Formats: sequence, C-alpha cells, structure tokens
Amino acid sequence: MRGDNYASNVQRSELMRRHFLDWYHAAVARGELAPRVVFKFGGNHMIRGSSLTDTYELGTFIPEFAFANGARALNVMVLAGKGTTNEYRPFGSKDADKAVTYDITASDAQLAPLDVRTFVAAAGSDSMWSFTDLRPVRALAHDGKVGKLSVPLKRALLSFDGIILAPHAHASTLFF
Repeated sequence: MRGDNYASNVQRSELMRRHFLDWYHAAVARGELAPRVVFKFGGNHMIRGSSLTDTYELGTFIPEFAFANGARALNVMVLAGKGTTNEYRPFGSKDADKAVTYDITASDAQLAPLDVRTFVAAAGSDSMWSFTDLRPVRALAHDGKVGKLSVPLKRALLSFDGIILAPHAHASTLFF
C-alpha cells in the first residue's frame, strides 16, 4: 500500500517459491522419492514467463524445477465464461466485492493481456465445459503457420499448456 508494488510482488513470488521448496523438501525427507504436486492458484501465479505483474511466478518456476528433477509439469488455466468473482480483499474492500458480476469477454476483464476471448469463442457453447490443448499450436503459431496472431493471443499460447473453460461459475466464499 506504500506504492512499492513491484518490490511487493517480487517478495510475494519469492515467498511462494520458498514455501513450495520447503514443503517439497519436507516430503522428500519423509521418504517420498518424487512427490507429486498439484497447485490451485490464480492464472497470474501459474503463467509461464513474466506474469501480468512483470514478475516470475510459480508457473515459470515449477516446470523448470520439474525438468531439473527429471519430471514434467502441466500448466492448465481454468476459466469461467460468466458468473461472479470474489474480488474481496481484507484491506479496503466492501461486502459487495464478494460477488462481482464477471464476463470474460468484456474488454476490461482482468485477463485482457492474455487473449482468452478467442478460446471462449472457439468453445462455442454456453452450456458445455471445454478443454483446449495449447501445446500442439505453439510451434505452428511460432512458425507463422496459423496466420498473424495478436500479442495477447500469442502470450496465452505460450503461458499455459491448456485452458479449461466452464461456461458459468459463482464466487467462492472467504472464511475471514
């Protein structure tokens, strides 16, 4: 809140990596030779490459960590097309922020730097869940074989291995 946003985001991302390593090494110390890990974080924390806050998050660290340990990682972003989102923060929010109307196709959506609207349009249904595997498209996109892509769409292709789209979702409940 002092205006040191970048430094705060770097500190947070480093803390998240440190916590992961502490838990991972504790599992190894208990005898797990290759602990399997599942993360549930917002897309900004699981993005590969520079995040939307211009920092390097778990989404960049984990695939590299997995590779270094002879394993693999799969970064999947789960999105809801429409519904409500919980934007409540314990520092300055109102109760109404616990269920804010959400439409991923809106131009002011939080994920506008990643063109996820293309995947919503490709899903084509307001009633079906869908999964889009982005891995086969990366080389084609990089080599210019799918036409000219916008920077946000190319960034989405490079940031995640897949996207799961739920047509509608409701905000989670915070317990504080």
